[in-house]
Amino acid sequence: CCGGTRLLTASDTTVIAERDAAVLWNTDAGLKVSELGHESVIVSTAVDSASGRVATGDFSGTVKVWSAEEGRLLQQVQAHVGTVRSLQFSGNGAHLLSAGDDSAVTIWDAGSGAVIKQVREPGLGRLYRARYSPDERRIAIATQSGIVGLWLLDENRILSVKGHQDAVTELRFSGDGRMLFSAGADGTVKAWDLAADAIRELGVQLALNGSVTALDLDADGAALIASAWGQVHRVSVAPEWRTGAELSRILSCNVPWRLNSKSVGLEAAARLDCRRPHSS
Repeated sequence: CCGGTRLLTASDTTVIAERDAAVLWNTDAGLKVSELGHESVIVSTAVDSASGRVATGDFSGTVKVWSAEEGRLLQQVQAHVGTVRSLQFSGNGAHLLSAGDDSAVTIWDAGSGAVIKQVREPGLGRLYRARYSPDERRIAIATQSGIVGLWLLDENRILSVKGHQDAVTELRFSGDGRMLFSAGADGTVKAWDLAADAIRELGVQLALNGSVTALDLDADGAALIASAWGQVHRVSVAPEWRTGAELSRILSCNVPWRLNSKSVGLEAAARLDCRRPHSS
């Protein structure tokens, strides 16, 4: 954020000055700007580049909003009973979306900390992710129980389907919002058709070796990038997926921890020339 001059890092194994903290860095100078402190382990983070704010959520249910420029605390709320596992700013930065172990998904006013809207479904168990659709009229929900949920905000109604045999670890909408991709600890990535505000499995899936820990779309939305057990897989998002055609043009490659002395993330891995066909 901040014109590309700030980097936010956090680890649930790093304790700074006897408290858990995220660290805000000035990438131009390579210097630490501030420690964003919590009283318990930080589990989730979010960045709003437009307004220059970052949010952090912790094991005790606290959410804090900070200025990314100098690391000043702007807002603090007791958001959940238990761990805050997911945070995301709305497109205009006005709202902050959170989900946690108490089966609640909440939309907050990012400035005042007031609750805008909330839904709680105890039957879903712990919630691992909540993601806005591109038009922000729907929110996808990932659960520990393997259920994929879809909160229809206009109707204040939740649709749900058993999507995975283990926890749902990540979710991503397609650019047009018509498809949803879910990743699971069961080692699969699945595609869902959301036409007519329903959740219909497209009958296609990518089976990987081990729990899928990260999922994203590349910049133009033409490829899905998934990471499992240190291997990054790039999959063409083909129009045929909507008809349930089998996946094709699947490429994968082993991504080293460091490349040219720089850490490699999913975005960098997506630019690697991976030509070895994937075999499952």
